[in-house]
Amino acid sequence: MQLPSLAPAAPTLFEALLPAQTAGAPAPVLTLVGMSGSGKSTVGRLLARTLECGHLDTDSLIEAFYGMELEPLYQALGRDAFLEAEAGIVGGLWLARAVVSTGGSVIYSANAMRHLQSRGPVIWLRTSPATVTARLQACGTRGLAIAPGQTLDALVLEREPLYAAAADHHVETDGLAPEAVADHIIHWLKERSRS
Repeated sequence: MQLPSLAPAAPTLFEALLPAQTAGAPAPVLTLVGMSGSGKSTVGRLLARTLECGHLDTDSLIEAFYGMELEPLYQALGRDAFLEAEAGIVGGLWLARAVVSTGGSVIYSANAMRHLQSRGPVIWLRTSPATVTARLQACGTRGLAIAPGQTLDALVLEREPLYAAAADHHVETDGLAPEAVADHIIHWLKERSRS
């Protein structure tokens, strides 16, 4: 099914910094990856507002698909089935002109990551284990795809090489406000568009 396209009346910052690769091609997508608690959702909303584009939080999409919050969903499905469900939903996304804030565990799906990479740049919000721990404790219950008996430090060490391999750019988020992280990404996009 071909959906109608609606281009903005005037070019926005999004089109200036993330132009379509070829005429008639769908506008790209900017994807944020990183650990739970790294700020992907908050930074994604800030970027979408600045770039005048859409924003999608894949955790929210998964919750809407299953009709339940992430933590009880993870408990009901178990780790492997949850990861498979996440990979299927994210790997099937069809978006244009959007910032996508992914769940931290999407990095385990090579197919989902290839799909996101094919749509535009991937930015890794790199956050230390200590900061992730502090942020997760501050926000209470939250879905975290972690193997039984695995520590958060071990989970971060397991995922970091995957994030690094998938990302076109990374931002060290420790000690930075979400606005500063978003500004850093905008600056990187401007530099990238000049080259």
